[in-house]
Amino acid sequence: MRHAGRGGPHAPDRSDPDHQRRVREGPRDHARGHNQERVPRSDRSLQTPRVGLQLPDRQLTAPDQQAWIHVDLGAIRSNVSCVSEFVGPGVEVMAVIKADAYGHGIIKTAQAAIEGGASCLGVATVYEGLSLREAGIEDPIVILGLTLPEATSAIVDADLSATVSAAESVEALQEAAAAQNTVAKLHLKVDTGMGRIGVAPDGVERLLDLISSGSHLEVEGLSTHIGWDVDQLSELQKQVDRIQRTFDQLLSSHPRPRWVHAANSLVTLSQPAVRYNLVRAGLLTYGIPPCDHPALRAAPLDALTAALSIHARITQVRELEAGQAVSYGGHTVVDRPTRAAIVPVGYGDGYPRFPSPSGSALANGVRCPILGVICMDQMVIDISDADVDIGDEVILLGTDRATSITAADLALLAQRIPYEIVTGLGARLPYRYTP
Repeated sequence: MRHAGRGGPHAPDRSDPDHQRRVREGPRDHARGHNQERVPRSDRSLQTPRVGLQLPDRQLTAPDQQAWIHVDLGAIRSNVSCVSEFVGPGVEVMAVIKADAYGHGIIKTAQAAIEGGASCLGVATVYEGLSLREAGIEDPIVILGLTLPEATSAIVDADLSATVSAAESVEALQEAAAAQNTVAKLHLKVDTGMGRIGVAPDGVERLLDLISSGSHLEVEGLSTHIGWDVDQLSELQKQVDRIQRTFDQLLSSHPRPRWVHAANSLVTLSQPAVRYNLVRAGLLTYGIPPCDHPALRAAPLDALTAALSIHARITQVRELEAGQAVSYGGHTVVDRPTRAAIVPVGYGDGYPRFPSPSGSALANGVRCPILGVICMDQMVIDISDADVDIGDEVILLGTDRATSITAADLALLAQRIPYEIVTGLGARLPYRYTP
């Protein structure tokens, strides 16, 4: 596994003022070093990311905005720093920012994660990687998902690192890199038991031989993925043992690549043996616990803070009489005179629609039950015990005084997982960022 290549083996010095300026500045050609519109030498369909990635900030400008997402960038910086302190010297942190940074906004989240100490960024698609480069982010970016051969020219041109698990991908990257007279960086993915992407352990040597035969390829990383939860300890431990055997054998017979990585957020907490020298922090970057683990209740991880919250302003207040049915289907009927408020957020904004009427919002620190089912654009809440009126703010996800609603709370009510709650937030809600 060759280690040398464009970019060198060392992470950038984030104390360097020039580096800090680069991650904050606007679109910049990372290879040419001056401001101009960058056009990848690739199929034109890959030049422009989807709309959601072109407008990652969705900055709030309208003074009468009724609902918004708030992202605390300081929390993201701090969370990455906490994870780095937790894993200790010799282990770097990849901030996983795929799916629009788990709904937090990919560009500003990437910048905050880098400033917090992340050595590299993990994305799922070429589009996500290109959008980061177009925003002037020059740090290493690893595409964790597989890519089609026609995307390889764009990958190489933008200096993105590609995950490979088959000969076709390796050959396409070699061809693209040779055409550009440069080096393509690869992360070799090994399937150690998840049955998803990755080359089987008995096929790794053949793939490494193919990579070694290419003069324009560099193995930057060796990786795998663990798909078991903490309550599946027996199966999880079997895969951990398999990873150790497979990686030990590979690393003893081949040069060690820059990064070896197997641990997502959950595995980072629970399986120190497979942290190797890079962990992939997804949920932990955003202050969302991946599981209930004692490490989260001790320093430094007890300082993790949820970075995202959902806010809205009440648009109407109504007095409902006893016996009034509320929302579609009339599944909720109030049994007493009720002061109710209309909140302009619904499942069209990505807020989950619960299987049965449940959930709450926070108003002045008071938990206000949601009445009836969630509509596409709005919901009804019971504010009988809260001193609020039209225009006042309520919180649908986040903390108000000493009371919180977490992504895990919403996931439980919606019979989903926390990942779905934050990644499902729609493009309609604008963002407010605090530094």
